[in-house]
Amino acid sequence: MVGNLIYDNRLVFIREFIKGETKSEKPFIEYLTSQNYSPYHKIYPEFLKTEVIINTILFRWLVHKVHLKVNIKDFNILSSDFVYLEDLKNRKTLISESVEEARRGVHYGF
Repeated sequence: MVGNLIYDNRLVFIREFIKGETKSEKPFIEYLTSQNYSPYHKIYPEFLKTEVIINTILFRWLVHKVHLKVNIKDFNILSSDFVYLEDLKNRKTLISESVEEARRGVHYGF
Protein backbone atom coordinates (compact mmCIF):
# COMPACT_ATOMS: atom_id res chain seq x y z
CA MET A 1 0.00 0.00 0.00
CA VAL A 2 2.65 2.54 0.96
CA GLY A 3 5.41 1.45 -1.42
CA ASN A 4 8.57 3.54 -1.21
CA LEU A 5 6.78 6.24 0.79
CA ILE A 6 7.33 4.07 3.88
CA TYR A 7 10.91 5.38 3.74
CA ASP A 8 9.79 9.02 4.02
CA ASN A 9 11.45 10.76 6.99
CA ARG A 10 8.04 11.68 8.40
CA LEU A 11 7.47 7.99 9.13
CA VAL A 12 10.75 7.44 11.01
CA PHE A 13 8.90 7.27 14.34
CA ILE A 14 6.93 4.21 13.17
CA ARG A 15 10.09 2.42 12.04
CA GLU A 16 11.81 3.26 15.34
CA PHE A 17 8.92 1.77 17.28
CA ILE A 18 8.76 -1.39 15.16
CA LYS A 19 12.51 -1.94 15.53
CA GLY A 20 12.21 -1.58 19.33
CA GLU A 21 14.12 1.69 19.49
CA THR A 22 11.29 3.46 21.36
CA LYS A 23 10.14 2.38 24.83
CA SER A 24 6.45 1.58 25.05
CA GLU A 25 3.92 -0.57 26.81
CA LYS A 26 2.15 -3.24 24.77
CA PRO A 27 0.12 -1.51 22.03
CA PHE A 28 -3.66 -1.41 22.34
CA ILE A 29 -5.51 -1.82 19.03
CA GLU A 30 -9.04 -0.59 18.36
CA TYR A 31 -10.94 -2.29 15.55
CA LEU A 32 -13.76 -0.11 14.22
CA THR A 33 -15.99 0.14 11.18
CA SER A 34 -17.74 3.14 9.71
CA GLN A 35 -21.08 3.26 7.95
CA ASN A 36 -19.61 4.47 4.67
CA TYR A 37 -17.44 2.89 2.01
CA SER A 38 -15.14 4.78 -0.37
CA PRO A 39 -12.34 3.58 -2.65
CA TYR A 40 -9.39 4.90 -0.65
CA HIS A 41 -6.98 3.97 2.13
CA LYS A 42 -5.46 6.39 4.61
CA ILE A 43 -2.66 6.28 7.20
CA TYR A 44 -1.94 9.05 9.69
CA PRO A 45 -0.63 9.52 13.22
CA GLU A 46 -2.15 11.45 16.11
CA PHE A 47 0.35 12.74 18.68
CA LEU A 48 -1.04 13.14 22.20
CA LYS A 49 0.79 13.87 25.46
CA THR A 50 1.09 10.26 26.61
CA GLU A 51 0.49 8.28 23.44
CA VAL A 52 0.73 8.13 19.70
CA ILE A 53 -2.20 6.71 17.75
CA ILE A 54 -1.47 5.28 14.31
CA ASN A 55 -4.67 5.30 12.26
CA THR A 56 -4.99 2.90 9.34
CA ILE A 57 -8.22 3.17 7.39
CA LEU A 58 -9.05 0.77 4.56
CA PHE A 59 -11.82 1.57 2.08
CA ARG A 60 -13.00 4.31 4.51
CA TRP A 61 -14.78 1.48 6.26
CA LEU A 62 -12.32 -0.66 8.24
CA VAL A 63 -10.43 1.35 10.87
CA HIS A 64 -7.50 0.22 13.02
CA LYS A 65 -6.22 2.58 15.69
CA VAL A 66 -2.95 1.42 17.24
CA HIS A 67 -2.40 3.15 20.59
CA LEU A 68 1.24 3.35 21.65
CA LYS A 69 1.78 4.54 25.23
CA VAL A 70 5.05 6.46 24.96
CA ASN A 71 6.89 9.54 26.03
CA ILE A 72 6.37 11.78 23.02
CA LYS A 73 9.89 13.20 23.49
CA ASP A 74 11.32 9.77 22.56
CA PHE A 75 10.09 10.12 18.97
CA ASN A 76 11.91 11.66 16.03
CA ILE A 77 8.97 13.67 14.68
CA LEU A 78 9.33 15.86 11.60
CA SER A 79 5.64 16.40 10.93
CA SER A 80 2.96 16.26 13.58
CA ASP A 81 0.11 14.92 11.51
CA PHE A 82 1.25 13.93 8.04
CA VAL A 83 -1.50 12.05 6.11
CA TYR A 84 -0.89 9.40 3.45
CA LEU A 85 -3.86 8.68 1.16
CA GLU A 86 -4.19 6.05 -1.54
CA ASP A 87 -7.01 6.96 -3.98
CA LEU A 88 -8.00 3.61 -5.48
CA LYS A 89 -10.62 4.98 -7.86
CA ASN A 90 -8.24 7.41 -9.58
CA ARG A 91 -5.12 5.31 -8.89
CA LYS A 92 -3.25 8.17 -7.21
CA THR A 93 -1.05 8.42 -4.16
CA LEU A 94 -1.68 11.63 -2.25
CA ILE A 95 -0.13 13.36 0.75
CA SER A 96 -1.56 16.02 3.03
CA GLU A 97 0.76 17.94 5.34
CA SER A 98 -1.83 17.81 8.15
CA VAL A 99 -5.10 16.16 9.14
CA GLU A 100 -6.80 19.54 8.75
CA GLU A 101 -5.56 19.82 5.14
CA ALA A 102 -6.84 16.30 4.45
CA ARG A 103 -10.27 17.21 5.84
CA ARG A 104 -10.36 20.26 3.54
CA GLY A 105 -9.35 18.08 0.57
CA VAL A 106 -5.89 19.63 0.18
CA HIS A 107 -3.65 16.84 -1.13
CA TYR A 108 -0.40 16.73 -3.05
CA GLY A 109 0.04 14.02 -5.68
CA PHE A 110 3.04 11.90 -6.62
